[in-house]
Amino acid sequence: MPAPFDTQTGHDQHGRYPEATTLITDLERRSPHLVQVRWLRAELLFHRGEYAAATAKLAGLPDDAVQ
Repeated sequence: MPAPFDTQTGHDQHGRYPEATTLITDLERRSPHLVQVRWLRAELLFHRGEYAAATAKLAGLPDDAVQ
């Protein structure tokens, strides 16, 4: 379940996820082939509590894809 979002500050209880989402979306648009970009999206999804989506984003990546 995603963290509660505070519409006054633009933040949820864990930080600046809306801003991070915008930046990662731009990275995905510019460099969709980079493993690091997939990893960043998965990490953001995980921190938002979207565990199944994070797992799906990492599917098929080798264990040593990102260091």
